[in-house]
Amino acid sequence: MMTAAKLNPSLTRGSLLLGTPKQSSLLIDAPNSNEPISSVFLNVPANEIDYFDGNPRTAYQAEQYAQIKTSIQAVGIQQPVHITRRPDGNRYILAKGGNTRLKILRELYAETGDDKYRLMPCLYTAYTSESDLKIAHVIENEQRVEMSFWDKAQAYVAIRDLLSNGNSIGLRELETLFAEHGLSVSHSALSLFLFAAEHLQAIAERFSGSLSNQKAKDIRKLFQLLKEKFKSLNLREDCTVFWQQVLSDYARSQAEKSELDTDVLEAFVWAAFTQEYGAVTTEPVTTDNHSPTSDGSSVSRRTTTPPSVVEPQAVGNPRSSSANEIVSDHNALFSAENAIKELHKHIRAWLKEVNLLDCFKANSGFQYGFYLEYPNFHHLPEKANCPFLIDALHADAGNVFCLLAKISGQEAILEGLTKTAAAILSLPDDSMLKIAYQNEDKFIEYQDVGIGQREHLIDCVLHWQSTGHPFGKHLTQILFYLRILNQPPVA
Repeated sequence: MMTAAKLNPSLTRGSLLLGTPKQSSLLIDAPNSNEPISSVFLNVPANEIDYFDGNPRTAYQAEQYAQIKTSIQAVGIQQPVHITRRPDGNRYILAKGGNTRLKILRELYAETGDDKYRLMPCLYTAYTSESDLKIAHVIENEQRVEMSFWDKAQAYVAIRDLLSNGNSIGLRELETLFAEHGLSVSHSALSLFLFAAEHLQAIAERFSGSLSNQKAKDIRKLFQLLKEKFKSLNLREDCTVFWQQVLSDYARSQAEKSELDTDVLEAFVWAAFTQEYGAVTTEPVTTDNHSPTSDGSSVSRRTTTPPSVVEPQAVGNPRSSSANEIVSDHNALFSAENAIKELHKHIRAWLKEVNLLDCFKANSGFQYGFYLEYPNFHHLPEKANCPFLIDALHADAGNVFCLLAKISGQEAILEGLTKTAAAILSLPDDSMLKIAYQNEDKFIEYQDVGIGQREHLIDCVLHWQSTGHPFGKHLTQILFYLRILNQPPVA
C-alpha cells in the first residue's frame, strides 16, 4: 500500500520548479503565444535573463556583495527575482531588482560549473512601461539596501524624463507623479537630487560614493553664491560653464582622494574665481594709464583692461554702505565692521606664522580694508635651496603672500586690471608697493626675484585645506568672513 509523502518546504519548492516558457504548458495564446501567465513561477537559465539596462544601483559595497555570494553558495537563491519581457524583445529582463543576485549566480556557475547555479528562480511580471520598470527597480533597491545619494539622483532624473515625455514639469507636479507610481519623494528632496544630477556630474565619477544629502546641500549653497556673484558683477560668461570647468579641475587635482571634502572644494572654487576674474565688469576698459615715476617721467603700463575686470573696490566692498549694515551667513549675524575686524585678525595670525606680520597694513582704500607691503628683500636672511628671497622667512611665505595679495585686490592693480590705482597711489612715497606700481623694473624685480609667480597656488590652497594642516584653520576662517562680506544685505 502506497503512503502519501509528507509535505515539506523542500518538496513544495521542488514541485514548483517549472521549465522555461517554451517547454511549459502554462503558455497562453493571446496576445502573444510565447508570453507566460503573469505571476507564474519559472526556473530560467541565468544566461537567458538580461540585467535591467537602467539599473539605478551603480555602487556596490564589496563586503555586502561578498556576504550575499556566501549566502547563495550555502543555501541558494531563497527569493525569486521578478522578470518580464518587452513587447518587441525575445529575452527576459529583470523587472524589479535582482541584478546583484543574477550577477552572483552567473559568477558562481562560471567559477564552478555546478548545475545548481545554472537556473534562476523567477516570477514573471507582465510588461507595462519603461517608467514602471525604472521605478520598480528603485523601490526594490531601496527596500533591500539604501542606495547611494548619487544613484538616487541619477535614477530620479531618468524617471522624471520618462514621466515628462520631454515637457517641462514642476517639482510639486513631479512629486505627485512619483507618488502615483509608488515612489514617495518630497519635492524638496527631488530639488536636491535633480540639482546634483545636473550640476555635479564633473565630480561624480571620483566622488559618487561619498556624496550625501548634506554635502549636496553645501555645494548647492556654494553654487548659488557663485551665481549671485556672477550676476552682481554683470559677467557675460556663463556661470554654469565656469562651474563645470572648475569642478573638473578639482576632480583631477584630487586624484588620490576618494572622500569629498566640501571645505576644500569651496576653497578651490573661490581661489579659481579670484584667479580668473578678481573683480569684474561687463565692458572692456581702455585707458592710457601713464603712471608717474620717481624722476618725474611717466611709464605706460598695461592699457587695455580685459572685459571681465574692474577695480577691486567694486567687488563685494563692505564699505559701499553703512558700516553697521547687517549681513548674514550660516544663520549668524555680523556687522560689516565686525566682519572686517575678524578677517584682519585671522590674516594677521596667518602672516605671523610665516614671519610676514610686518607686511600687513590696514587701509580702507582697498577692497577688504588691508594690503600687504613687500618685505624688505635686502634685509632677508640668505638661505640655501630657497627659490625666491621671501621663502627664506618660511617655506610657504611666498604662497601665503601671493594668496592674500590676490584677496586684498592689490595684485589686480599691479597687473593693470583695474580702471584706477587710487588705492596704491595714495600710499606714502616710500611704500615698496607704490614703488613697484610706478616703476616697472622694480615690479619685475620684486615678482621674479623676491616673490615668484606661484603658478601652483591652487595646489597649495588644497594642501593647506587637507586634514590636520596648521594653515587650514586660518584659511577656513578667512574664507568664512569673505563670504560674509560678499553676501547681499539683509532687507
